[in-house]
Amino acid sequence: FPNGLWKSNIVAADGKVFACSAAEFYQKAATPAPSEVVALDAATGEVVWKLDKAKSAGLAFHKGALLLLGGPLKALDAASGKEKWSSKASLSFDPYWPPSTGLGAAIDEDGRLFFNSGPALTCVDAGSGEVKWTKDLSDKLGPKGAGLRFAKAGIVLFKESQQTPDGGQIVFNAFSAKDGAWLWQHASTPSRWGAAGGDPWLAAGL
Repeated sequence: FPNGLWKSNIVAADGKVFACSAAEFYQKAATPAPSEVVALDAATGEVVWKLDKAKSAGLAFHKGALLLLGGPLKALDAASGKEKWSSKASLSFDPYWPPSTGLGAAIDEDGRLFFNSGPALTCVDAGSGEVKWTKDLSDKLGPKGAGLRFAKAGIVLFKESQQTPDGGQIVFNAFSAKDGAWLWQHASTPSRWGAAGGDPWLAAGL
């Protein structure tokens, strides 16, 4: 796919497998293409329900609801596929800010959904779709490629690769889940091999 990126997002929960296929973004049109969202019985593979032209490029799950990420944020009843709520929040796609794991979205233990569209971070109540706050992070994140990695223990963590004279490095930035305030930054030691991959993990609250 020379003009964009194709991604299939799969979530397994409540005895079902939910799948979404969509063109995440194009080089000139930063809008998700029409996509299909399907719910399969995890034991038999039979289709439980299907939604065409969902305009979603990713999925998240929270307490019996399937959240459609991409364009206007929506929640579907996981059992029936019927819409539960729609939000004023919208996850758009910028070719210069490619979405990361889960399309740059994560739900923390308090039921808050965080997602980034470019340098802006938005917090939404995953149970109702109510927008809690939006924060511009452009003064802390690099010009492109920063990705939301997880939201847990009161922080929202971003990871990005940066080029240095010695090759490259990985930079982590942590923001407060309460209001998006910047908390801290850690940069790996520059390596002549470039900025290697690998994702962060949070264990025992540390």
